[in-house]
Amino acid sequence: MPTKPAIKQGESMDEKEIIYLEGDTEISEVVEKLRQHEKKPLMLVVPKGALLLQSIVNLKILKNEAAKNQLTLALVTTDKVGQHLASQVGVPVYEDLKAPHPTFVPEKIPPPVEETIELDLTAREKDEEPEVPVHHYQISTQKPLEAEPPSRPLIKPKRSKKRLIFVFILFLIMALAVILFVPSAKITLAIKSEPLDEKLQIRVDTQVSDNDFSTALLKGKAVEKELEKDSEFKTTGKKEVGEKAKGTLTVTNETGVDQVINEGTEFKENDSGLVFTNTTTVIVPKATLNAAGDKVSGTIKTEVAAKEGGSKYNLAVSNYSVNSLDKITAKGGPMTGGTTREVAILTKTDQDNVSQTLFDELVSQLHQEIADTEKNARVLEGAFESKIEFKEFDQKENAETSKFKLKMKVKTKGIVFEEDIYRRLIVFLMEQKLPNNKMLVLSEQDEVATQVAGLDLEKGELKLEGAVKTKMASKLDAAAIKKNLKAKSKDKAKEYLFSLGELSSFEIIAFPGNLKRLPLLSARIKLEIKTE
Repeated sequence: MPTKPAIKQGESMDEKEIIYLEGDTEISEVVEKLRQHEKKPLMLVVPKGALLLQSIVNLKILKNEAAKNQLTLALVTTDKVGQHLASQVGVPVYEDLKAPHPTFVPEKIPPPVEETIELDLTAREKDEEPEVPVHHYQISTQKPLEAEPPSRPLIKPKRSKKRLIFVFILFLIMALAVILFVPSAKITLAIKSEPLDEKLQIRVDTQVSDNDFSTALLKGKAVEKELEKDSEFKTTGKKEVGEKAKGTLTVTNETGVDQVINEGTEFKENDSGLVFTNTTTVIVPKATLNAAGDKVSGTIKTEVAAKEGGSKYNLAVSNYSVNSLDKITAKGGPMTGGTTREVAILTKTDQDNVSQTLFDELVSQLHQEIADTEKNARVLEGAFESKIEFKEFDQKENAETSKFKLKMKVKTKGIVFEEDIYRRLIVFLMEQKLPNNKMLVLSEQDEVATQVAGLDLEKGELKLEGAVKTKMASKLDAAAIKKNLKAKSKDKAKEYLFSLGELSSFEIIAFPGNLKRLPLLSARIKLEIKTE
């Protein structure tokens, strides 16, 4: 039978699609690859002993899928079993990519050994009869008695015995493959754990060229960035303003000398303590004696106004005193015309609060931008020094306003380090602190609280303190356990697991469910270790 070369004469390797498969590639992955390729010759390079070549069913699925996608399929492998199986399902097989002809080509399936092949010889007998009868006198003309025609010969295939042996061997190989690769087991081991808390001292240095786990040293990187922003805020300060109340007071002088009441002199109402100020300078005459010899105090009227605006300064006739002059009193009123309204003002507290708010916002934004720029970098707040480069308010303190703006520029400097390497260092340092018979049990519940213990930007040094909370348990050799469990009955497997001592419980799940022994191959046993 003529064979088809792997590469036709004049045809480049690029015209064929070549896919290289791994030994453990599943049939579903290969089918998906076939569906993704165009209608062109396709060669699958399969390593010796690959799972794909151990089942004739897999090869039939490949052939059917290639036919659906109109692909010309061929295999390249040195696996003898795979070569025979592929030839059985009709897939050409090459020893290597440079082979001009396939090692195995699709074979036609011969008829079963037991099947007989009938040959019709009557036509041949008729063809041999002469067209014109010839009479020979030397031969008797007596017709012989007709004998029964011989039975049709049974012709058996010549290779039937060899094929039977091949089928038997193939059956044994398939049975062995099923025994080795179909059974699987998942064994879950629960071991008792105990808490492990440690504090680790780590140093980050921007001057070193590499990490040194033995001395708890990490390579760091110095970073610097600045940001400017203009934001608007609302004021919180309140102030009562309005028209000032006004009135007239009669000032009395009981002294023997004239008293000068300067403009702005304060008169305090005796009951409320509200203050009014003199609007002009006046001279209060001294006290005198009348004709009867009685003392007559000197008096004068003066205009006053409330020290502040507001309706609370609208007072009835009241008595007033002058703090700076003991012998000077006043009485008068009513005080009228005072009005009150509340306004928002920009206070010093407002300025201080928004300055801190905007500063914190800019620092946080700067740290985030550094984290986005420096991929996988650990950005700790304490590993940076930030300061205000520029700050300006658009309005002054005590200005009557409900809104105001603040423009600020902030600059930050600090040290960062790689997060992944930091975590690996933590695990390394924790393992160094374990006893020889213990192992570290890591989980999502582990805690690593990192604090900055010191920062020196001039030297490029950062000191860290990591408080680690995790667990440890007795050390188990997973490979040795799987090796000792393979091919054991379930009862023997349980006895072995009980003998380990460190386990608090275990669970064995086998496939198929009625499997009495664990798989023969360690690779088919999955071991999962949990802690309690």
